[in-house]
Amino acid sequence: QMRLFHYLAAPADCGSRCLGSSPHTDWHFVTIIARDRGSTLQYLDRATGVWRTVASDPGDLLLLIGDWLSAFSGGAFHAPAHRVLLPDGDGSL
Repeated sequence: QMRLFHYLAAPADCGSRCLGSSPHTDWHFVTIIARDRGSTLQYLDRATGVWRTVASDPGDLLLLIGDWLSAFSGGAFHAPAHRVLLPDGDGSL
């Protein structure tokens, strides 16, 4: 199954902290994300509990481990908690 997400631009009074996607893990096997320059993907650092921004350039492909792969691997692979911050200006795919 393939899904496409479109994140609208953040409202002017929101700054850079509006969530486009609340914190979650992906339930399936793996997620492939084609990055653009709009929204900001962040993951929760398990060691510190701090949200960290994923460094990526437009056109990069990111792979996120899902809950199924984490369970199938006996925890060898971890499904990271992540969230999306809304983009400033134009929307984001």
